[in-house]
Amino acid sequence: METDLLPIAKQFEEQLLWLRSNLKLSLESGTYITGSFLTYLIESKYRTPTWIPGDVDICCPYNRFDEIDQFLKSLTTTYKTWETDQGLKNTYYHLPGFIRISVQPTVMNFKKRAEWTDYSIVALTGDGVDMYMTPFTAQDIYDKRLRAVRRLDADPNCNSMLLDRYRKYVNRGFIDQDQQISKSIEEFLNKL
Repeated sequence: METDLLPIAKQFEEQLLWLRSNLKLSLESGTYITGSFLTYLIESKYRTPTWIPGDVDICCPYNRFDEIDQFLKSLTTTYKTWETDQGLKNTYYHLPGFIRISVQPTVMNFKKRAEWTDYSIVALTGDGVDMYMTPFTAQDIYDKRLRAVRRLDADPNCNSMLLDRYRKYVNRGFIDQDQQISKSIEEFLNKL
């Protein structure tokens, strides 16, 4: 059953419209939003989430990163750039009255990113209306079920990211049904 959105969710939807307009977001162009920001917006359509995302993740092609970076830096002097454990460049921007914005240049188009994702509750969007997700994403968010869609592998950087994201979503009330993810993590760690 759909309820009225929380004031924070309405604020996030307004910010999403601003981002779409000013950053020219589009799944086809390769500049899109993903991450817990969308998970939050989808969950807020069903109930009041008990958690708030830390940022909005924007993926863009490398050839658009400088343009987006310059535009966001023109609006704030508060930003931080660093390299992730996976060797990826990431920049956070703090705009007044806005959720923190994270921009990540990527070579992955939205379909490849969706295939690469770790958990079923991840969605992608360019316009905030049409979402690209698995057939069970919305239902898993509604049920607060955490389902792995990617197995652990031999890359310790990738596995640490999966574990961190697992903990984050469990702390937000998502349930690892049958403990399949935690069992998989435990099995992998015991092999190291």
